[in-house]
Amino acid sequence: MSETPTLALIDGDRGFGQVVARRGIGVAIDKARAAGLSAVTLRQTNHVGRLADYAEMAAAQGLIGMLWVNAPMALNVAPWGGAARRLGTNPHAVAIRGRTGPWRLSHDFATSVVAEGKLK
Repeated sequence: MSETPTLALIDGDRGFGQVVARRGIGVAIDKARAAGLSAVTLRQTNHVGRLADYAEMAAAQGLIGMLWVNAPMALNVAPWGGAARRLGTNPHAVAIRGRTGPWRLSHDFATSVVAEGKLK
């Protein structure tokens, strides 16, 4: 892992995506609490599952969780009006804490109509 007080780069060593992502959001939460802001990048990891789970972990701690995934190897989505697949699904999620619950706003979506995992 390479890091500064607000940034971290975690190499997942092609491990289980959910394990690597849970470690990544933990590091991001710790850094954001200490410095007020953080950014953590994961690389060489596998499918992490539902992004909102991790964004909601940050929101439950009183932070704003924002996550993005780059899916460059899986060209599964045709651009609007396109006839062929040219884009990855590139999902992203945002969660913000609410006054009465663990989060007030939580979004998790991609550029596709249906998640790749649901099709499989």
